Amino acid sequence: MLFELEVFELPPIRKHIGPPVDEWQHAEKFYNLHTSLGNRVYIKGGRYYVNLPRRFRYADELIINQMHMCSLGKQLKEYLPTHAKILSGWDMLQLSRVFFVED
Repeated sequence: MLFELEVFELPPIRKHIGPPVDEWQHAEKFYNLHTSLGNRVYIKGGRYYVNLPRRFRYADELIINQMHMCSLGKQLKEYLPTHAKILSGWDMLQLSRVFFVED
């Protein structure tokens, strides 16, 4: 399988958008939940926001961790977790030379 990605690495923090400040029931629930977890809640453009750590920062971490969730068939589901290789950057360029055919 080949995945073309725009970015391989994301920042460690992601901005989580909460409800508008004028929806007081939802806003209060959002505020109470995140402040009780020790997160700093802030308002920007009439909405609540909180910065949360990402579960996965790197594409290969996400692929390895979530591979079991894909419907790939029984044989691939058993084979891939122990045999899959994730290549990127220079490793992909080296591998591509093997498949290059000149006219």
